Amino acid sequence: RPDYILGFRFHYNTGRPLLEDRGRLNGYYQFDTRLDLLWIKDTYTVDFYIDIINLTCQGEQLSPGEEPIKYVLPTIGAHGTF
Repeated sequence: RPDYILGFRFHYNTGRPLLEDRGRLNGYYQFDTRLDLLWIKDTYTVDFYIDIINLTCQGEQLSPGEEPIKYVLPTIGAHGTF
């Protein structure tokens, strides 16, 4: 029977500093979540996961005067330990 692990992360970034005028780019926040299905046996462990970064689709401004780039980054994967 697998174990389930559900995790969340909230992150706020104040924006990158602008060196030429001592200002900052726009701040943004993001909310991430991850679900792990973990199988632990006598000789090995297997972990399947789904990870979604920036679930709120908030934009990150990369340069002054440009529109923020909005993205959601879903990832699925597995890893094992023997």
